[in-house]
Amino acid sequence: MSYVRSVSLSGLVVLTAACTSTESSRTDTNPNPTSAIITLNANGTIPDQNYSGAGINKTYTTFSNGFGFGYAYGSVEGTNDFLGVAGFRTGTGVGDAVTTGSVSYNAAYDFTRTRGNTEIERAGNVTLTADFATGSATLAGSDNGLLINGTFDGTDLDGSVTFDGVTAALEGAIGEDRIVGAFAGHDQDGVLVGGFSGNAN
Repeated sequence: MSYVRSVSLSGLVVLTAACTSTESSRTDTNPNPTSAIITLNANGTIPDQNYSGAGINKTYTTFSNGFGFGYAYGSVEGTNDFLGVAGFRTGTGVGDAVTTGSVSYNAAYDFTRTRGNTEIERAGNVTLTADFATGSATLAGSDNGLLINGTFDGTDLDGSVTFDGVTAALEGAIGEDRIVGAFAGHDQDGVLVGGFSGNAN
């Protein structure tokens, strides 16, 4: 049995302190899991990944102008593979680069970890702190088992996100006004895909 997930969120989402977590089981597993960070379509949707079934995508947007991220996962049609992808969309931009001191952000996150026949989805808020010092520009934050560690050069953000023993690659954009990131990773049991976006405090 192939597995697909389809959820779409758009428009303004109000940031809250609550974290939601769901865990469900399926009859199928995640054979040959792989993951990738991708470029979203111009309208913020996930490009076709040739998943089994139709409409497989999940998008999450925290600003009505389309600033945000999206992720998708599912069985690849015609193969014995399971694929997870994630990407971000900067919209109107993140503001000037952080070049001194520190900036904190209230960011909403949403991600899914598939593991065998189990799926864990979590959503909530995380406080992220960007510190700029000579030779070091770092981003850090954690919430409910999610650990975010990044570095930035100008407004380009990269690094890693860890959850449930999986370390996912992180890419995004960061500035004095906003932050956005997408992450994708996998292990032998499944994938970890998701993202975060928010405003500077």
